[in-house]
Amino acid sequence: FPSHDTKAYGYVMGVFDTAAGVDHCGQGTPNLTVKQVNDIAKNYIEQNPAIRNWTADLLVRSAFARTWPCPKSNNKGGKGV
Repeated sequence: FPSHDTKAYGYVMGVFDTAAGVDHCGQGTPNLTVKQVNDIAKNYIEQNPAIRNWTADLLVRSAFARTWPCPKSNNKGGKGV
């Protein structure tokens, strides 16, 4: 069975891929690693306890949107965060 960290990494990367180009524009970041993407999500959640009642996907999407905002003209109709 995968470890807890492996499952979390998979979830966060799934959200990263799904929200790419809609909520965030980090997909083109050179040399970006899975660990870095997960650290961004983890640190954002740890540093923002007031919003931990949000759903997991919204927390992760929000972390990425704040780290790699898309230009307004790049928003492809997503809800944004």
